[in-house]
Amino acid sequence: MKTKILFVIFCIFTVSIFCDSIFAATELWSYNGWEKILQIVPDSKGGCAFVRVETNDIAEVVWLDKKGELVYKTNINMTNSFGPPPINILFFKKKSLFFFDVRNDVKVVIEIDGKGQETITQSPGDDVSGPLLMLYTPSQLSDKRGFFAVKTDVIADRQYIVRFNNK
Repeated sequence: MKTKILFVIFCIFTVSIFCDSIFAATELWSYNGWEKILQIVPDSKGGCAFVRVETNDIAEVVWLDKKGELVYKTNINMTNSFGPPPINILFFKKKSLFFFDVRNDVKVVIEIDGKGQETITQSPGDDVSGPLLMLYTPSQLSDKRGFFAVKTDVIADRQYIVRFNNK
């Protein structure tokens, strides 16, 4: 009788360990987010784009592929900017990233293709922006392949974007 009880307990223990390892989130990669990460938007292929800022008035849009490798990066000097950086990721469509930026003091929509080539999507001189109260399009932290999180190194005062799978 005791042997059967011990065997059942052993089986339950083994199954619970096996299930935990199957369903546990696993970190796939991480990327330096500088001092702050302000917005994250997944590209639905396992990668993402995000806005990061540094204390020296520099902000960037960074696009990473599913392996955490750089597809595109642009920066903007915010020395003459008050408040949050004037860049805002809008969305992904097929293999393109769209975001707001400021070029030559004009707000523009930039399209980035899958090879990292940028195109300004409106006529020269057109000033395009979102609603007045739209600081950032909301971050989306998950997609069908996993999720993203922000890891903070409190000693170095750095944040990292981290990709997890949910399998």
